[in-house]
Amino acid sequence: MTKRARSFSLAAEGDPAVKQMYLPNTNVLITQFLHDAGMGEVTDFMSVGREAGGETEQSSRQLVRVAKAIRTPIPFRMVCRPAFDYAQEPHEIEMGPDGRSALFHTPNQKFVLKSTHPLHREHCVALRVKISGRIWVIGVSAPAVVTRIYL
Repeated sequence: MTKRARSFSLAAEGDPAVKQMYLPNTNVLITQFLHDAGMGEVTDFMSVGREAGGETEQSSRQLVRVAKAIRTPIPFRMVCRPAFDYAQEPHEIEMGPDGRSALFHTPNQKFVLKSTHPLHREHCVALRVKISGRIWVIGVSAPAVVTRIYL
């Protein structure tokens, strides 16, 4: 399995300097990207349901990621490539009719990705090598959804 086979990333493109910090006494993570073109920021947190004292009406837990430009527009790239059952179970992707949502699912699990920007599907790629008459899969890139954002 390749290191990047299963992931969810939302980051400035290129090779920016990165600084991370939690807001005091919260589960809110702020990641700042110092890019040649400017500065951007991603805010990450999980919403808390009413059953745990939170204010959301959602019945399922949600990871919220918000990207914004702080100084001049900069390019961000989002890649969502999930791993169900610790990458033991393959998944399918159904794109929403508006192109801004995607349903990732297996027979037993599912989750939805929603975006304010158009999403695009990347197909599965597997690197196979034949050694001593046997075929070995040495790297897998599972189906993913990606978008490029200029903020």
